[in-house]
Amino acid sequence: MKYPNNWIYERLYRRYLQRDPLELFQELPIYGKRVLDLCCGGGRLAFAADKEGANVWAVDEEYDMIPNQHDIDYVYDQTGHIPDVRFECDTIKNFLAKNSLIEDEDKFDIVCCQQGINYWFNETVSIMDFDITMSALVSRVIKDGGAFVFNTFNQRPSDIPTTKIYNFDGVEYVEISYCINGVVHHVQTAKNIPPHVTKFDWIEPESFSRELSYWFSSVEETRIENTSLWKCIK
Repeated sequence: MKYPNNWIYERLYRRYLQRDPLELFQELPIYGKRVLDLCCGGGRLAFAADKEGANVWAVDEEYDMIPNQHDIDYVYDQTGHIPDVRFECDTIKNFLAKNSLIEDEDKFDIVCCQQGINYWFNETVSIMDFDITMSALVSRVIKDGGAFVFNTFNQRPSDIPTTKIYNFDGVEYVEISYCINGVVHHVQTAKNIPPHVTKFDWIEPESFSRELSYWFSSVEETRIENTSLWKCIK
């Protein structure tokens, strides 16, 4: 399931990177807030939040996806803003587990995850012989009154492989996706770019709502076509 480096990723998934990454915050104020970006990838959301004045931490388990100095210099060249994001390479499970007992003043105002929650939401972590759900761990690193926001798709792929062919910015893309026993398999290809093959859990919207409601006082889903934006207030 290894992801390519962030430059190849952006070429492969360019069509899906046209939306404003800040829409994930759904009008939550982020200036001066402590923000944690889970599954940060190439840092698109992290850099945008940093530019808006947030204090941003970002984590991804794929080392090649995490921005290097060249990427940071490129962001500066494009925006004139020097990014100050704290990137860390780690699994979401490990990062949340080791930060689950941080002091209140070090907790985050907002935790966000852009199109990556299906990779880790169903996992559990064993701490002191207790199995802890990932939603419980997320809530532990958020301040009271803080928020967990994320987006994901809301339509289950077919059991039969479905092929989508389209042209974007003069490049032809082919996508193949299908769901087997609750696991989504996805292949993304484009001309002159190696294909990316991945798999992740299909999670029903009702499952998100039910599980998150244990740990958050308010859980709201906003649907925009096939995408759901979730805002959970602790």
